[in-house]
Amino acid sequence: MNITKEQGLNACVTRLLVGKSVDAVSTDQLLLAGLAKTAAEKLHVVPNLTFGAQERYGIGLPLGDVEDCEILRTTLQDFVNSGDWAQFFQQRFPGNACA
Repeated sequence: MNITKEQGLNACVTRLLVGKSVDAVSTDQLLLAGLAKTAAEKLHVVPNLTFGAQERYGIGLPLGDVEDCEILRTTLQDFVNSGDWAQFFQQRFPGNACA
């Protein structure tokens, strides 16, 4: 197996779609699902295949911006606890697990 690096994910997918010595593209599951949706007749995500460390996402704020941090924390927690997050996720990414 040979690993090929590109400057960006779109370049990887383009190489895959045009058959330029790329057999697969790897990134996080959510990005893969979105990419597969753009060319559903040519791309699919291999189910239940994961490797590497779990990645966490965050929101960047200026250091010390406690007020905005608290507003975001409360708003996001309410969004998740209300069940709206699960509904939002399933509408946009059907068939993908929401964690």
